[in-house]
Amino acid sequence: MTEVTTSSPPGTRWGLKTKVILSMLLVGVIPLIVGLGMAFWQGSQEIREVSGESFKALATEAARKLDLLLAEEIAHTARIANDPTIIRALEQRRDAQSDPKNPTTALADFERRWMARDAAAIKSLTDNPLSTLLHEYFTGVHSAPGQLLPHVVRSSTKMLFLTDAQGTLVGTMTDHPAFRHQKTPWW
Repeated sequence: MTEVTTSSPPGTRWGLKTKVILSMLLVGVIPLIVGLGMAFWQGSQEIREVSGESFKALATEAARKLDLLLAEEIAHTARIANDPTIIRALEQRRDAQSDPKNPTTALADFERRWMARDAAAIKSLTDNPLSTLLHEYFTGVHSAPGQLLPHVVRSSTKMLFLTDAQGTLVGTMTDHPAFRHQKTPWW
C-alpha cells in the first residue's frame, strides 16, 4: 500500500479555520489599535489645551497681583516722599548747608565716624525723628485705614533711608547704608 501524505509542510498552507480566526482577530484588533491611538492623541490635545488655559489664567492672576503690589509700593513711596515732616527737615538741612557759617569739616568728621561704626554716630542717624518716621511708615502706622502691609513687602525691605539733596545720609532704619550716595548710579 501506498501512503498518501495529506499534511503539508509547516508554514506553507493555512486551513480555513486558521484564516477565519485570523481575520476575526484582525477585524477586532485593527480598529481597537486605531481607536486607542486616536483616543491617546485626542486626550493629549485636551490636556495641552487645559494646561495652557490653566497656565494662562495663573499668569494673568500673577500679573494682576504684581501690578497691584507695584502700584501699592509706588503709592507708599510717594506718601513717604510727600510727608511734610520729611520735606521740612530736608529743606532746613539744605538751607543750613548753603549757610557760609556752617563748616563742612563737621560733615567729613561725621562721615569718618559713620564709616568707623561709631555708636554715637550710628545712634544719631538711626534714632533721629526722620528715622523714627521711617520706622512708622515701615510698620504701617501711616498707611491708609484698613490697608495692611503684606508681610512679604515688609520682609523684602532690606534698607529704608533718606538722603539730602547732596546724597548724604540723613536718616536710616539700619546701619547698613553708605554715608554718601551722590556717586551711585541710582541716586
